[in-house]
Amino acid sequence: MLGQIRSHQLENVLLAVVRYFGGTLLGASGLGTAYKSAALDAIQHGEIITLSRNVYFKLTYSYPMEKYLVSWITKWMVWLWKKHMLNKLVL
Repeated sequence: MLGQIRSHQLENVLLAVVRYFGGTLLGASGLGTAYKSAALDAIQHGEIITLSRNVYFKLTYSYPMEKYLVSWITKWMVWLWKKHMLNKLVL
């Protein structure tokens, strides 16, 4: 299963394969082959969902700091929800 994950260049992934025992002993190589083919089938026919973690915070700062924060926001690809321009800026 790990080989299939690596060959498809997936990272931070959960791949679950459930095998019900049907009375036939497959042995170590048979189990490996069964799990490998099940993993490949799951990757090829399953839906890959990309999740992202969001952190929300409020930042209040003075105008002279804006050039530094704009640089930081660009570097870290921060998504701005709101920006208020008062005596002080609020993100």
